[in-house]
Amino acid sequence: MSTNENENTGERYIITATGTNALGNRWDHRVSEHGAHGYHYSNQNGSSYYYNFDGSRYYNDGRGYSRLTSPEGKVTETYGK
Repeated sequence: MSTNENENTGERYIITATGTNALGNRWDHRVSEHGAHGYHYSNQNGSSYYYNFDGSRYYNDGRGYSRLTSPEGKVTETYGK
């Protein structure tokens, strides 16, 4: 397995599993250098979703809208490209 690096945090991780669901969306499971687990989904409609190592969640619709939800549930939305 190769080691990757999170471009936002610099934290290193490995991808332990990948797949495609019934809708044709790709996903991968990631484990950080500290043992935390996360997921990434790359969807056919151009959107992407991350469940991050710290428990936060990030969604990007691929058209200029994104939403970051902190581990505590605070939501930050961004509109426009």
